[in-house]
Amino acid sequence: MAENAAKSAILAALADGHELSGPALRERAKLSDDDFYEVILQLETERRVKSRWAVGLSPMVRLYRLAGVEVAPDA
Repeated sequence: MAENAAKSAILAALADGHELSGPALRERAKLSDDDFYEVILQLETERRVKSRWAVGLSPMVRLYRLAGVEVAPDA
């Protein structure tokens, strides 16, 4: 998949403002592992996407969201 198309797919998948785990985001964006991980790192470097480790989940997962979007704390 072309890099710009992959970036657009990831950004569109995050457009609703929710955090998604790496596997869920990859699936929603319909990307292969190779395409996803290369492009998500670029988007983080460009500061268009932010990520954090999920606290208390096992196995540990990385959560991704659009930069500038605050995610409400879990209730």
